[in-house]
Amino acid sequence: MARHAIVRSNEWASAGDSHIRLRRALEEYLRGVVPNELNPTAFGQIEALKAQAVAARTYIQRNMGQYKKEGYDVCATDTCQVYLGAQTEDPLATQAVARARSGFSVNWATR
Repeated sequence: MARHAIVRSNEWASAGDSHIRLRRALEEYLRGVVPNELNPTAFGQIEALKAQAVAARTYIQRNMGQYKKEGYDVCATDTCQVYLGAQTEDPLATQAVARARSGFSVNWATR
């Protein structure tokens, strides 16, 4: 079963609501984060984008539930991760997310 993230977004909020919550499968979420944090046009190297995908996956796994009391996991701005939705997905960034998908994330053990 795929894990999901609940993202607080201001972009699609209605006039009477200051924000909405979007539920996204993690891989779908990452496809909307990676190209917005490392522009594939400016940084079109697959290895750089794969590294960004690992960093983004690590961040969301580490910070899942960060705003649980407010009813979401992460925000969609540079305070958390820049998620601008499916319309900002990029083929090269999507390829990088898929190639870096082996479940790999960095774990910082507190000692």
